Amino acid sequence: MTYRILIVEDIKDNRFYLKTILEEQGHYVWEAENGKVAFDMYQDFLTSEKSTSCDLVMTDIGMPEMDGLELLSVLKKKDPELPVIIISAYREINQVIEALRLGACDYVTKPYEEQDIIESLKKVSHLIEMQVARHPCIAYLTKENRQFILKSDPKLIDLMAHFLSRDLRAFGLASKTHTMQVTLIEALSNAILHGNLEVPSRLKETDTFECCQLFDQEVAEKLSQKPYNSRTVTVDYALDEEKISYVIRDEGPGFNYKNLPDPFDPDNFMKPSGRGIFMIRSFCDEVRWNEQGNEITMVKYRK
Repeated sequence: MTYRILIVEDIKDNRFYLKTILEEQGHYVWEAENGKVAFDMYQDFLTSEKSTSCDLVMTDIGMPEMDGLELLSVLKKKDPELPVIIISAYREINQVIEALRLGACDYVTKPYEEQDIIESLKKVSHLIEMQVARHPCIAYLTKENRQFILKSDPKLIDLMAHFLSRDLRAFGLASKTHTMQVTLIEALSNAILHGNLEVPSRLKETDTFECCQLFDQEVAEKLSQKPYNSRTVTVDYALDEEKISYVIRDEGPGFNYKNLPDPFDPDNFMKPSGRGIFMIRSFCDEVRWNEQGNEITMVKYRK
């Protein structure tokens, strides 16, 4: 599917590199050298007689006049559900955390490769495609409790993440919807792929095409073998006037969560295998595991 993407980057060579990657994937690309220019362009999109629209924004953090965080903030006020991907430098961990809390749906770290951009876009494309009109009665929702028992089918990950976050608008969290979807994708992926199917995370130590192939091959093999393919994932979802919580439990052996590397350490920040924990801990207000390590509880307060 073709998307209209606004890239915001103050370094001309970086803009050209990003534009080349995206256009080679068949997307239409606009460029802006800082947040102020980007926001002016976005305003023009909204008032254009040609009904030009932007499907996605990819923005650097450090820029003159208006940086990426300021741009993210004003864009989310204009359109809470506009997907925004943040591009960050090695030491900008605190800014990435702030961006996720403001509603960025993903991040890419410098120096990045073509595959990093493609993978991030692939993840966010599911969010764009699954945007559907909400029933007007959702605005009156005050409480909801559901339980799902999922088979270990990777195809369910994106669908479930969308379903479990679709009602956040009713709780004043519309700008956080995409971030919650990506957070749920990470948690459900951990449960299905690493928990039930026991695919080792070391296969994702790099984002190279070869590693992605090895990972996909391992997943396909486990899906054809017992006991892996007979395991289920239980998801308990509760939403009330105070908070929204998700409890995700798999039937795998679990892991020692106490030995998790610090995701906020700059050395771990760059590793693809630590992205899920980083996003979950950055965005959610509370995160905890059971003693076995096969159940995670994530809580986001309405505030």
